[in-house]
Amino acid sequence: MSSAFDKLFMLAALGLVGLLSLLFLLIRRQGFRIALIVVLALNVFLLLTILSLQF
Repeated sequence: MSSAFDKLFMLAALGLVGLLSLLFLLIRRQGFRIALIVVLALNVFLLLTILSLQF
């Protein structure tokens, strides 16, 4: 059951990365882009942490 929650959480985080990446491509203001880079970096770190816990 916990692996199902891990996979669900990972899919949601991957969807969020995709959405944030799309916003990054659409938004041209420098301040918003920097904020999106920070949020993307934190999200990728979270995904890598989840992946490392599975193996």
